[in-house]
Amino acid sequence: MGLLDVVTAFVHDYEERNVEIPDATPAVVLGFLMEQNNLRQSDLAEDFGSQSNVSEVLNGKREINAPSGSRACEAIRSLHRGFHLNTPMRSFLTSKN
Repeated sequence: MGLLDVVTAFVHDYEERNVEIPDATPAVVLGFLMEQNNLRQSDLAEDFGSQSNVSEVLNGKREINAPSGSRACEAIRSLHRGFHLNTPMRSFLTSKN
């Protein structure tokens, strides 16, 4: 086990005991990621198909699902990676049955 592994284990242990990550809807998470990355709805319009689609997602009127929103999902994955979130991406996506 290298130094990085040891430090990572300590940080993980500390966060598990001291940091509470609140439950959030995909819309709230997307809004948060947009805010942290200084993005506007128009910045994601191409990935979501239109600015109105982004607005509908943020307002909870439209869900993000992997099959119909692959470009949107990839945009969110990029924001997710850039912000180094520990929350699994699957928690942001809904599956269409």
